[in-house]
Amino acid sequence: MFPLQLVILLPWSVLTVDAVPLSLAAAPVVDLGYELHQATVNETGGYYNFSNIRYGASTAGNLRFAPPQPPSHSQPGRRRVNHGQSTAICPGALPTWLDIAALFAVGLDYTQANTSTSTADARTSEDCLLLDLVVPKAVLDGNLGAPVLVWIHGGGFVSGHKSEQGNGAGLVARSMEQGDEGIIYIAINYRLGLFGWLAGTVFAEQSGTPNVGLLDQRLALEWVQKYVHLFGGNPGRVTVMAESAGAGATVLHMAAASAARPTAFQQAILQSPWLLPPPPKAQQDSLYGDVLRLVNATTLSQLRHASMATLHAVNTRLIAQAPYGTFVFGPTIDHTFAQGPAAPIATSSSIRLMLGHNSDEGILFTPPQAQSDSSFAPLLAQTLPSAAPSTLSLLATSLYPAASYASPLRRYATAYADAAVTCTTRRLSRGQHAYVWSVPPGWHALDQEYTFYDGPAHGNPLAAHMQRYFVNFVAAGDPAARGPLPVPAPFPVYGDGAAKMLLNFSTAGVGVVQDDADAAERCQRWIELDAGLWR
Repeated sequence: MFPLQLVILLPWSVLTVDAVPLSLAAAPVVDLGYELHQATVNETGGYYNFSNIRYGASTAGNLRFAPPQPPSHSQPGRRRVNHGQSTAICPGALPTWLDIAALFAVGLDYTQANTSTSTADARTSEDCLLLDLVVPKAVLDGNLGAPVLVWIHGGGFVSGHKSEQGNGAGLVARSMEQGDEGIIYIAINYRLGLFGWLAGTVFAEQSGTPNVGLLDQRLALEWVQKYVHLFGGNPGRVTVMAESAGAGATVLHMAAASAARPTAFQQAILQSPWLLPPPPKAQQDSLYGDVLRLVNATTLSQLRHASMATLHAVNTRLIAQAPYGTFVFGPTIDHTFAQGPAAPIATSSSIRLMLGHNSDEGILFTPPQAQSDSSFAPLLAQTLPSAAPSTLSLLATSLYPAASYASPLRRYATAYADAAVTCTTRRLSRGQHAYVWSVPPGWHALDQEYTFYDGPAHGNPLAAHMQRYFVNFVAAGDPAARGPLPVPAPFPVYGDGAAKMLLNFSTAGVGVVQDDADAAERCQRWIELDAGLWR
């Protein structure tokens, strides 16, 4: 995951260093204007690693709860070469229910902790707006204008970091599999938890900016537009790849696009886009009040002057207590960036998509209390706090009637999956390339080890197939294009009626299946419900 003989410094150019140790002698230095950054070389893989490049200033102090700012071009030590050895991750935490989710899902004994079990990480810092690049040597050395893949991690908007799943080397290697130029891989950090998503009327009145985690992502994408050409990349060929909350955020970026503020990417690969409607303003204000009380503060200014350790402890405590299946913090309506139900708005986007969900998205988010039919509506009210009683009644009696499900658990898991993931996927799928990940048990996020597989194709053929579809899409806009990489099955475009076809990744290999008609019908009903939930 998560140091020369004098060099003639040409602004905005790639430099080489003459008199350095042999291990660095062939490694290029890129002048970003605000810092010099030197790669490390992976000779076996044939690529350069540029690690921990700053794309934004520190978010501490007055920039806490404020829009991110680009790095200063006058920062001290700007002309020293940065080798990317100093890393940081944004403060994050996990709810205690995650400790037992997998155990409960498979029927094993469990005990849920009363307090956070999140472990301290020495890398935690508010100076965390960093990104990594993996660049094929031929791409940078030849300034080839290669396609770019930008990874936005998931984690419920409260946890995770740029290299948690891996460094993207497997995807880059797959892109060079048949002697092709390859793609550039970029991964970013962004603010999490209360640091990234504090909101509410009072918060805004005290000069707080909501959704700064989204603004961090936007700044990183703007960095790509401005600087990726220095690494041999083409800013006009950018694909965002994101999973879970990262994919949900990407949908918000698509929905927020306008002629005045285009998306800064042309394509997206959305893996299980997780996005629940925000809580009502009163609940946001209550949460802000809790933060103030726990910090012993009365104003946002005092929060900005509190220590990171104090705020991190409060963040950890609040997230630990999240109701099952929720994470406390996340995007809210700000009428600027997030304006309403994201998926219906995003359907009008010109962004080309490859997107999918896993076959059992909801079970990890389904609490033990869901084992009776009478618990369905109360538990759903925790997950959807903006839902009116009439909406909860409709869900319980019409959309998810108890008699239609083998068990109360399966009923709740289906409803949760539809609300948080699968209906967003289906709404965005029309005219796009859609897939389902059916490898048992098909739980949320279990496809990630395949996405980031870093080994030979024969070691995990299904992972290699998946990566080839992804890389083809990044390179050509069509996951099943004739080259650069062969794939085992055609990838249909999702249409209407009988044409609702999905690519299916399963233990049997890769094939084409028809989408679940009942699920598609339920998702049509959710379109009507969302207007009352996103407010």
